[in-house]
Amino acid sequence: MERPKKMTRNRQKIYSKGKLFSKIYRVLFISFLITILVQIYFGVAIYQNQQQQLIATGNLMIASVENLIGSELDSIRHVVRAMAFDSTIASYVSSKDISQKFQMKKNLDSMLTIIEGCNPNIYNIILYDGDEIYELKGNSGKNIPGALREVNEILKTKDVHYNLSFIEDGAINYMLLTMPFYAREEEYGVAYRKKGTVAFQIDMKQIEQILAKASYYDGILIELIDANSNSHYMGDTRGRLPASGDKAYYSVNASIDTYNMNLVIYIPKSINKTQTHFFITWVLVIFIVFAADSIVYTYILHTEIISPIGQLVKQLSEVRIYARSQKVTLSKDNEINLIAKEINTMIDKNKEQMQQIVSTQARLYEAELCNKETQAYALQLQINPHFLYNTLQCIRSMALANKIPEIADTVSSIAKILRYSTNIRQIVTVEEEKRLIEEYLHVCRVRFEFNYILDFEEGIEQYRTMKMVLQPLVENAIDHGLKPRAEIELCSAKDLTVTVCAYMQNGNLVFEVRDTGCRMTKETADSLNQRLNVQCELLQTGKHTESIGLSNVNGRIQCQYGDEYGVSIFLDREETGIKVIQPLVS
Repeated sequence: MERPKKMTRNRQKIYSKGKLFSKIYRVLFISFLITILVQIYFGVAIYQNQQQQLIATGNLMIASVENLIGSELDSIRHVVRAMAFDSTIASYVSSKDISQKFQMKKNLDSMLTIIEGCNPNIYNIILYDGDEIYELKGNSGKNIPGALREVNEILKTKDVHYNLSFIEDGAINYMLLTMPFYAREEEYGVAYRKKGTVAFQIDMKQIEQILAKASYYDGILIELIDANSNSHYMGDTRGRLPASGDKAYYSVNASIDTYNMNLVIYIPKSINKTQTHFFITWVLVIFIVFAADSIVYTYILHTEIISPIGQLVKQLSEVRIYARSQKVTLSKDNEINLIAKEINTMIDKNKEQMQQIVSTQARLYEAELCNKETQAYALQLQINPHFLYNTLQCIRSMALANKIPEIADTVSSIAKILRYSTNIRQIVTVEEEKRLIEEYLHVCRVRFEFNYILDFEEGIEQYRTMKMVLQPLVENAIDHGLKPRAEIELCSAKDLTVTVCAYMQNGNLVFEVRDTGCRMTKETADSLNQRLNVQCELLQTGKHTESIGLSNVNGRIQCQYGDEYGVSIFLDREETGIKVIQPLVS
């Protein structure tokens, strides 16, 4: 078959692999540019963020140092403050009696022992009244007098309770925790007057341990500056602290007012640079890996997806235009080939369905012809029930004319049953079934007088059920229950009763028909229940069975509503019962 040239050109234009490949390259190139810009943006943002983090780290370190110094010195601060108001210190300084002073010295040694228990790094207590220095243990150092005079002036001029000073005395470095001590002035009641300064000599190693705990990074310098501008620092300063304005460090400072001192943190910028260089290196590595992966991905995408899809679309176009039975074939054995196989399966099924459609249309045509013939035959069959109904009405009229009301009522009930059973409707209301049972029981009592009870739950009449469900059950109860007992025991049928119940249970509609006739055994009931299921299957296959009434009802209900519903036989005291369960349908 010659193919149209115009269609071939359009197909080549639509499914050009070169265009699709160039689009992918453009997308990848744009992705590279976006990746580079995003990396540059995040690099700058991370660098600035790291600067802010380093400064925040300095603030955290300041808070940490404050807390550590506070937790270390607060253990003795309250004891020291109580000691400052003790009259023993003021009496010891002001007393001129040597024996009295010796006795007071024992009390002061006891206080020193208590304070050393709070902090073992305290090794001396020094008293200064502005003129003389009193050492409880001696050996305070040559720089102590000058330092105490400076501190005493600070305590006089500033409203501070504590002062921390750093003293360098040769190879020994220590700090002085100083505060004023007071004497009680009796002439002024309970007022206290500042009499001098008490100083606690503390080993500098204590502060160095505190600063070591607070350092977050290597290379960070921590400097403590007292009120006399003496400083102590920790860190690798190579013999000096950073000069003011040194661009190699970030500096953060704060004042520790509790101890009248300042704290300065020096953070080297090289930390930030090291992290930034590490980040840039990883960005370049990731970019190179991403570029290599993109090239490999593009090649695999072209060979494994783009090219097979192009072949698949081309062959599908040929199948659609030229040959519906043509199969799709691909050289690659991958997921695209699986799609091609499924398409071939769909083509085969489509071919079969087309054949089935043609065959079905022929059968529908034949069925339509048969349906017309069946309708004509059904119209013909309706003549016989109509004739019987008219005949029964004539008999009823004759009975009324001859004043025989029993015959008239019986014939009327039979006519109603005939009309109900020949109605083409298969779904009726419970109320209609109840009226049918009343008419049927009225007819049965003409030839076999017995008692019956109709117990229908209030409001249940509005629900729907299948037609002729109760009549076969009532007929079975009369023929196989009441009659045999009346014949065997020669008892009056007036002592026998048929009970018909209808109620709702667990969302289902339940019918029960019980009789006080011959009660069957449990083995017989189980056998009948088993036979009901078997006969239901035989009924569905069109085979003849016994107990056609019960099996018919059971099979109709299960075919209509499902196998979980149907008919079952049960025993209740002296009664034999048949139960029908079906869904509650409005």
